Amino acid sequence: MTKIARKTAKIFSLTGPTGQVGQFGSYAAGAPVYTLDPDVIQALAAYTGGVYSALVNAAPIAFQDMNALGLLTSQQIAYLLQSGVPAYDSATTYYVGSLVKDSHLNVYISVATNNTNHEPSTYGNDIYWRIYGGGDIVPVTGNIYSVNPPDYLIEATLSGATPFLLILPTPSALNKGRIVLVKKMFSGGNVTVQAEDASQIDNRYDSYSWSTQYQTKRFICDGSLWMLI
Repeated sequence: MTKIARKTAKIFSLTGPTGQVGQFGSYAAGAPVYTLDPDVIQALAAYTGGVYSALVNAAPIAFQDMNALGLLTSQQIAYLLQSGVPAYDSATTYYVGSLVKDSHLNVYISVATNNTNHEPSTYGNDIYWRIYGGGDIVPVTGNIYSVNPPDYLIEATLSGATPFLLILPTPSALNKGRIVLVKKMFSGGNVTVQAEDASQIDNRYDSYSWSTQYQTKRFICDGSLWMLI
């Protein structure tokens, strides 16, 4: 199969005259409803029952029902092409690897199967969702900080020569591919990074430290250990 060229998606039946798009199955039910709303189009049981459920005495399906199917399908495809990553939907069942974005445009990846009605910004705790390819920028003024699921860039903003300890989560399959950046903003003292379970970083450091102001270190988890890159 040759590569398919990208074309601008248009929505079928969107600009037709009033009464051209109907709620699927409403004609067969004897109470036609005309709408462009995807929720209304899908509302009757006939929608999940298929074409046979919308037939009247074995006559051809109403053209309003066919227009509704075309509009619904093309609109959903156009939405995906426009948004890139779809917004989270509480009624959709997600599986491991599914991607969504929240109202703040943070992208999350599902780490659970049969993941339904777990809003990512609430359940982004590595049980249902994990922040994907970025996350929160966290200024830290205390001496010790444990990385949380949404964290991406940790800014150590202490003053003076106080040392700072950052604790990475335990390496695991759920953390595989996760990246954490640590930036030393203060002038004195060291930043030290270690794993929660005391596993070695790069299989050689019990902990990793540096003292240069404004220097950033990047850590990535491969599922079994954290690596300095």
